[in-house]
Amino acid sequence: MPKISVILPAYNHEKYIASTLQSLLNQTVRDIEVIVVDDGSTDRTGEIIDEYSAQDSRIKAYHKENGGVVSASNEAMRYATGEWLAWCGSDDIIPPNAYQDLLKKSKTVDVVIGEFSEITDSGEKVRVHMQKWRRKSCFDSLFAMPAMWSKIIRRELITANKLQFPDVKLCEDLIFLAKVAALRPKYSVIHKDIYHYRNNPKETSGSMTHTYSLELFKAHVAGRFRVLKICDNAGLENGRNYIFLDSIKYLSGYLPEMKQEDVEVAMGALKRLVYANDWTNNEKYFESVFGVKPAIFLRLSGEEYVYMLLHEDVFKKVLRKFEAGDIGLQFALQCVKAWWRFKSESKMRK
Repeated sequence: MPKISVILPAYNHEKYIASTLQSLLNQTVRDIEVIVVDDGSTDRTGEIIDEYSAQDSRIKAYHKENGGVVSASNEAMRYATGEWLAWCGSDDIIPPNAYQDLLKKSKTVDVVIGEFSEITDSGEKVRVHMQKWRRKSCFDSLFAMPAMWSKIIRRELITANKLQFPDVKLCEDLIFLAKVAALRPKYSVIHKDIYHYRNNPKETSGSMTHTYSLELFKAHVAGRFRVLKICDNAGLENGRNYIFLDSIKYLSGYLPEMKQEDVEVAMGALKRLVYANDWTNNEKYFESVFGVKPAIFLRLSGEEYVYMLLHEDVFKKVLRKFEAGDIGLQFALQCVKAWWRFKSESKMRK
C-alpha cells in the first residue's frame, strides 16, 4: 500500500501538467501514487500524462469523457489505494519536502493541514499564506483555506464515511471539507509552505476572484447554504460563524465588480444568507464589516449598497477593517498616516 495517493484531475493544462507531475515525482517521500484522471482534454494534456505514466509506474493514468472536476476527482478517489489522500491541481507545484513534512505530524491524527503560497504563471512566488491564529478547531483550520490542496486526509476516514464530492458547479471543496469537519477528526497543523497555487486568471473559470457573473455568485451562495446545513446538523457553531462572518464579507466585496443589471439579484441572494442568521450576538461585528447594522443592510438596495462601498470615507473604512480584524494595527496606522498626509497636502493645494 502506498503511503500517499495524490488525487489529480486534469483538463486542458498542457502548458503546466508536466511541471506538476515532475514536482510530485521529486517528492522526498518516494512511496506515493499519483492518480491522474484526464477529464476529456482537447489539447495534449492526456498525451503528456501517458508519457509520464510510461516512464514512472507511480503515475497512474486514466481517461474519461469530459464531466467536470467533481466527477474526475471522485473517479480518482475510487482508484486510490494509499493510506493518505492528497489533492493537487493540474497546474500547481508541490515543494519537494511537502509530503514528508505533513507525514511527520500524521501519526495520531486523521487530518494534517499545511500552509501554501501563490505563484505566478512563470512560477514566481508572490504571496505566502500563513494563518497561525486559526487553530481553535478542525473546522477553523480546514477553512483557513477551504480548498483540498495543502492538506492530507486519512483514506480510511473518507471510505468509512462514504465521502465524495457533491455534484455541484462550485463550492465542492467547501462542502466536502464541511463533511470532514462534521466528523470531528483528530488533526494537526504545520506552519510550512507545502503547496504552490498558480493564481492564473486565464486558467480559472469558476472563481469569483476572476469572474463576476451572476450565475457564479448565486452558485457560491447556494454552496454556502449547503455548508451551513451540514454544520448546523453537526452542531458546528464555528461553521455558522464562517458562513456569516467570512462568506458574506467575501461575497459582498464583489458586488461593485458585477454588471449593473445583475447587482439587485445578487444582493437579494446575499440577503437570504443574512436573513438566515440571528445577529443579536454579532451585530457589532457586522456593523464593523459592512458599515451598517444588519437591519439597515437588509433594507438597502444593491445599488445603494454599492454606492456606499464606493463612496465611503477611506478613514472610516480603515477603522472598520481594523475593528473587524481584517488588518493589523501597524498597517492600520500606515493607512491613517497616509490619509492625514493626503488631507494635509490637499489643504495646502487649496
